[in-house]
Parts: sequence; C-alpha cells; structure tokens
Amino acid sequence: MVYFKYGKAFHDLRIQHGFSLSAFEELGIAKSTLSNFENGKSMLSFDRLDSALQKMNVSPLDYSIMINNGEQESYISIFDEIEHAYYQREIKRLKEIYQENQMGTNEQKLVAYSAKGLYQHLLPEEIDEIEDYLKGIQFWGLFELSILANIGDKLNENLIDNILEDFFYNKPELLVNFIGK
Repeated sequence: MVYFKYGKAFHDLRIQHGFSLSAFEELGIAKSTLSNFENGKSMLSFDRLDSALQKMNVSPLDYSIMINNGEQESYISIFDEIEHAYYQREIKRLKEIYQENQMGTNEQKLVAYSAKGLYQHLLPEEIDEIEDYLKGIQFWGLFELSILANIGDKLNENLIDNILEDFFYNKPELLVNFIGK
C-alpha cells in the first residue's frame, strides 16, 4: 500500500471530474489497472498518469499538491530557490541551501549537490551518488529533472546519452509532455 496516497488523490480527482474507470481505456489504461492504482496496489507509469491527468484537465503540479494535502512539495520550492539564487548570482544562498540539506535524507543530499554544483565542483563520490540515483529512475518527475537540469553537465556523458536516448527513442511521449505540445 505504498502507493495509496497517489491512487487516492487520483480517485478523488476522477470522481470530482465525473469520470468512470472505463473513461481511461481509450488511453490504454484498463479498468483493472486503474482500480489497482486507486487502491494502492500498484503504480501507474508516469506517461499513463500524465495522460490520464490531461484527460481530466489537471496539471501534474495540481495533482502533486493534492497528494500532499494542499501543500506544494517542498522540493519544488527548494529548486525554485536554487534557480532564483543561481540567476541572481547569490552564491551565499546556494551555499546555505547546500549546508541545510547535505546531512539530510538521500533526497536532501541530492538537492544539496544540485545547489553546490552551481557554484563549485562536486566531489567524485558526490557525482557517483547522483549518477547511481539517476540510473535507477523508472519514472521521471520534477525532482529528477531538476537535478538533471542543475548538474547534468557534471555527469558522465554516457549516462546523459542513455537518459536522452530513453527520452527520445523509448518514451518520446514523455518528452513531449515536458516540453509542451
């Protein structure tokens, strides 16, 4: 039941927008698959979830806020801060973000490295940690794309090539969803 909150939020949106389980079959999402997702028994792939949200005219950000009981996910606001500090050349703020997150959870460390990589070289073990994380990603979201956008130029070229190949050749519909139609 790890996925329960994702499925519950989707279920609530589906009911709120007046869609039945079968309304998503034209997108290639079987009623049983959607039911399992809504009941927390499985997860939908990002491309299918994104297509279903589009059908209901719900943005991924709105869905994310609903998952988190009306609050924007903290990492989104942190990445917004990192972006702002970078473009305003506020190195002190980037260093503060690094300091605040470097000893936290795995996700916080990745945020810390994203900030640090914009003002200083990353250590080889930090790059390894980021690359190991990115290699294991099945479903790309804003968190992963933000890391890639901030420090992709510091990563192994073969890894970047594999990621781009995955987007362009294996999941082109994902890339369209990120860059717009």
